[in-house]
Amino acid sequence: MSAPPAEIDIVANDDASAVFSEVSSNFSTMSSSMQDSATATSSAMEGEITDTQALTDAMNEAGISEQQVNDAAAGANQTFASSASHMNMAAVSGVMLYNGISNVENAQVSLTRANLIAEKAANDVTLAQ
Repeated sequence: MSAPPAEIDIVANDDASAVFSEVSSNFSTMSSSMQDSATATSSAMEGEITDTQALTDAMNEAGISEQQVNDAAAGANQTFASSASHMNMAAVSGVMLYNGISNVENAQVSLTRANLIAEKAANDVTLAQ
């Protein structure tokens, strides 16, 4: 006796295909965005190069050399550095002044304390006699 053949139904869920499709779509979108960014950057750089050339031409027309501009920038940098240094010295001087006043106040307190100790000693001597 032979049993009738068994029927097996296999059901497969293909979740991975949907994920791969979505990831692929995301990469396509990112690639498109990167291409748009590259195009925009290229256009902006061309505009900057044109602006730089126009500025150079204007400076040449005005008789201003690149060296004069660099010298002026260096002078401004030195002036700023000098100002920052002076402000730093003023701040340090202020802190030193504050510390000096604090030390004078501490010395006054110590002197007052020493005078009180001397008075107490004099009173003890008076009482001992």
